[in-house]
Amino acid sequence: MRHLEKIVLDGDWQRAVKYISGFTSANENQLSKEIFFLIKKQKYLETLYRGDRGKALEILTNEFQVCSTSNDNVPRELMDLLTLKNFRDNEELANCANPQSARALVFLELKKLIQANPAFHDKLNFPAITRARLRTMVNQSLNWQHKVCRNPNPNPEIKTLFVDHICGQQNASHASSSVSSNPMMASTLPTVGRFPFPGCGWRADSHIKEHLPASSGLIALNATTSYPIVDAEPMQTMLKHSVIPNEGGHTYPLRPVATEIILPTHLCSLILPDGFSLAMVSRLMYTHIGDSILALGSNGVHKFWRWQSTETNLIAKATCRITSKVWQPCAGIEMRNDLSEARMEHAIACFALGKTGFFLLSASGGKVSLFSMNTFKKLSALFSCPPAATSLAFLPQDNNVVAIGMDDSSILIYNIRFDEIKCKLKGHQRSVTGLAFSNASNILVSSGADAQLFVWRLDGWEKQAYAVLQNCPRGGGAENLVTQTRIQLHCDQTRLLAFNETQISIYYVSNLERISQWTPQDSGLAITDATLSCDGHLLYACCNNSKICIFWLSAQGLIPRCRINPTAYLPHHSISQGVIPRVIAAHPSEANQFALGLSDGSVAVLEPLESDGKWLGHSYASRA
Repeated sequence: MRHLEKIVLDGDWQRAVKYISGFTSANENQLSKEIFFLIKKQKYLETLYRGDRGKALEILTNEFQVCSTSNDNVPRELMDLLTLKNFRDNEELANCANPQSARALVFLELKKLIQANPAFHDKLNFPAITRARLRTMVNQSLNWQHKVCRNPNPNPEIKTLFVDHICGQQNASHASSSVSSNPMMASTLPTVGRFPFPGCGWRADSHIKEHLPASSGLIALNATTSYPIVDAEPMQTMLKHSVIPNEGGHTYPLRPVATEIILPTHLCSLILPDGFSLAMVSRLMYTHIGDSILALGSNGVHKFWRWQSTETNLIAKATCRITSKVWQPCAGIEMRNDLSEARMEHAIACFALGKTGFFLLSASGGKVSLFSMNTFKKLSALFSCPPAATSLAFLPQDNNVVAIGMDDSSILIYNIRFDEIKCKLKGHQRSVTGLAFSNASNILVSSGADAQLFVWRLDGWEKQAYAVLQNCPRGGGAENLVTQTRIQLHCDQTRLLAFNETQISIYYVSNLERISQWTPQDSGLAITDATLSCDGHLLYACCNNSKICIFWLSAQGLIPRCRINPTAYLPHHSISQGVIPRVIAAHPSEANQFALGLSDGSVAVLEPLESDGKWLGHSYASRA
């Protein structure tokens, strides 16, 4: 992915096509076709923006035939761009004035398509190999060489790997008896690549019985250094089967214990600067390219922080190591939702950013507002209340179509361009609090305050699957809106995150079969928000005790990785005032970065230490 990102950011579109062609072809599936189309479209737009109409026409006629989309209007719209006198009249061409931002957006779209494309499965990550695996294999080879040596020494020394090991003649008779009596040397070597875990080692000298821990550091062999031959002990059992005795001789299975991060020096955090604080942060998101953060307050006001390009942050990505600035157009316009028809005591805030990042739909219990992200101007207002919008999601294939969940339990499929309701879906019994489109599966997933999940097919808008969150409080009063269920699609688009204040669950999207579930063990502890990292390996959850829980998504379920105490990221006065995180958002391309929207209106960005590079893993303790 990083190699492809560099190619795309450099604008080398021919090389990008050649590189991706090594993995898939435009005719393999619809997602592959969209990948090639997106690359060629950006190549066409940049050529047209430079004023080379002849080259643009050549690209349009020769290169788009093999990757034409199912939308017949797209070629016509691209052809119409050739007739424009002023390229800045078109929003897509105007975006080409800043090629780095436009290419970054293209790469994010490519990344989503590639991760969802089955042609790329098992090709995006290197195999999970531990640091000591290479040393383990080298040691096994050296032990075999020592075993077949004519005069094996009890303490052989190796100075190079480029010449077969041969022991000298000294102490030959003693060494022979020593090695032959060592059962480790006589054992059959396991097949290469079948070591579950690199473990401890033994000297070839059979008289020394203590275990020597294998180093995880780098090995450097030269003429002045030598190392004793060691053998690796493959572990025959996985951690989930491991047992340890207690004082009474009984055994208990090991359970993961999350690493506790307590001090500010154990992570990198940044409270974003703000001239005046919002009311409680109700919703939070990163922009698609990851250079900005947008927050929606409970008073309907949006705040926007943007990072600038610097020598240490060339592509202007959000980071807690460089402070950001509150961004606002020169006219001083602010994005403010209409609250005139809102019932504030029961209002559920929601917003959604269009695929291009130019348009924002937002609501705070009143009318749905459409804003321009470039000027902050309100372009239009949709619907009158009641009912009020409680969730929003753009259709990935067409940003003119949006799904709107309502507090009367219905879902509206609405076309913004033609100002018409295409379809009205019914199935929920209470407010629809979560919506997510799957481009790969051609479905819409919805969740509600009734703890129900529905899967709707886009062709015909029929129900495909249904499920109810287990062990979830069910109530009929408006006061139970706090138990609203929210959802998020995994980046592979085959799994679904669903959560409310009582639980976090992972489902298969196709049939809503539950894979795993986590519930807080402490009484009174409630989950305020949760989100998946951009690579889908981590899950971040914030709770009403101000702690942040980080989980690892594995085949066995949700494994606690670490827990961040509020003393590590909140100022002392905020802790004393009972400030808690209300919402959480994950960076779109940095898997180990996330942002928190706090109850006092401030926003915090958290990352692991640069020396660590990732959030520290868990340890293990006895379930005694």
